[in-house]
Amino acid sequence: MLQEPTPGTFLLLTTHATLATLCIWNYFRERRERRGEAYPWVWILLAIPIFLLGVHHATGLGATLTDTFRQEALHEGWYAARRGLQRQLTLLLFSAGFGVLVGSAWLLRRRWRRYLPAAFAFVLLAGYGALQLISLHDVDARMHSRWLGATLGTWLNTLGLSLAGGSLCWSFKEGWRKDRPRSVSARRTCTSK
Repeated sequence: MLQEPTPGTFLLLTTHATLATLCIWNYFRERRERRGEAYPWVWILLAIPIFLLGVHHATGLGATLTDTFRQEALHEGWYAARRGLQRQLTLLLFSAGFGVLVGSAWLLRRRWRRYLPAAFAFVLLAGYGALQLISLHDVDARMHSRWLGATLGTWLNTLGLSLAGGSLCWSFKEGWRKDRPRSVSARRTCTSK
């Protein structure tokens, strides 16, 4: 069930598709680096929530799934009981996000400058998408509240995409710095010693 296309949804979909494609391209680029210096799997993990959020924004599939579960809960009579489950899922989601971030920091400790922003972007975007699927009324009200002219959900999405884009730029810069030949003066200094 596709939403009515707007310039905003087209821009969001284009941004998500571009970043997901760059993450996959960076995965293949980093696979050529020496073992222990690159962790290319980070980029595939980051591409997944970026792509899924792009599909969500373009199609409204997440809202459709949430409405389907809500209607099922009403039909089967456990609609009122679902709030407790949603709160538990929200707490589990925050705990899991914190755990993933701490685990990522430990796994990526040798190259944390290059990969920790990408890990943070992954946690932020995956958590944002999961929170939207859980659809707790209190969380929904906060997500749709306006802050400086945009909803909190828009700010979280923008922050996650900005972190992902910045991580990609930093990774490209690191790879470019490693691949470029030394300058002539640096080579002369090394050969004269």
